[in-house]
Amino acid sequence: MAAERAHLEEFVSKWGYQSVDIPVDETPRDAHMSNFFECMRTRQKPVLDADTAYRAQVTISMGVESFRRGKILYFDPAKERVVEKAPAPG
Repeated sequence: MAAERAHLEEFVSKWGYQSVDIPVDETPRDAHMSNFFECMRTRQKPVLDADTAYRAQVTISMGVESFRRGKILYFDPAKERVVEKAPAPG
């Protein structure tokens, strides 16, 4: 906990402190499965489709790996790879 506090103090001294509130939709636990089965019946696009899941998981995995390595990581959309140097724009 002390290490987390030290990082928080360093962050606040560099960037300032701002509270972030993330609104949460209180849907029932089975809403995801219900949506999936309904989409199977109707051929509609599910709320959480494969592309959205891919983008979310890449973001989560990059954050974890960046923390573990102690460095900033970037995503190269052309190669669809996580890289250590920012890819060229365009």
